[in-house]
Amino acid sequence: MFDILDNFLPEEDFNSILESLQDTNIIKWGFVPQLNPNAKDEHDFQFTHNYFQYYKEQYENSHKIPMMILKRYANMKRKRYALNRARVNLFINTSGKNKPMGFHRDIEKDFEPEKDAFFGTLLLYLEDSDGYTEMKTGEKIESKRNRLFAFNAELEHQTVSHTSCLFRRNININFKELND
Repeated sequence: MFDILDNFLPEEDFNSILESLQDTNIIKWGFVPQLNPNAKDEHDFQFTHNYFQYYKEQYENSHKIPMMILKRYANMKRKRYALNRARVNLFINTSGKNKPMGFHRDIEKDFEPEKDAFFGTLLLYLEDSDGYTEMKTGEKIESKRNRLFAFNAELEHQTVSHTSCLFRRNININFKELND
């Protein structure tokens, strides 16, 4: 159903991602006041930086980081994937408790033109924290530095907020499997 891969990237590659997120000339955070349609509380917000949106770069060379992650995963699976969407999510510790932020799906087939295609989600966690991703089926995937969590993008899941650090980030990549 899904993969959890610790120490996913070589340390040098992982550190280069962290370094790139410090570049304020490139990284621009946008405020998303409602995390998803099921987020109901004023604390259910996030900041995002978009790399790729519906198969299009958002700025010159914005595909590099998500493609580095996606290619490594594709090589492990011996499959071919196309990058659909990619962004960095930034969550701020505001509520002081581990709070669920609303179940949702990353891809809704009703809105995708290719209803028969397989869409997946990759989450690369950038820090250790006590926040996690919870699947509707009950599994809880802890936020661990350099952990990759891969799953079917149609599966319902939610972010659960953290309390152990000021902020928590992950890179969220949605992809389409290519048939040969």
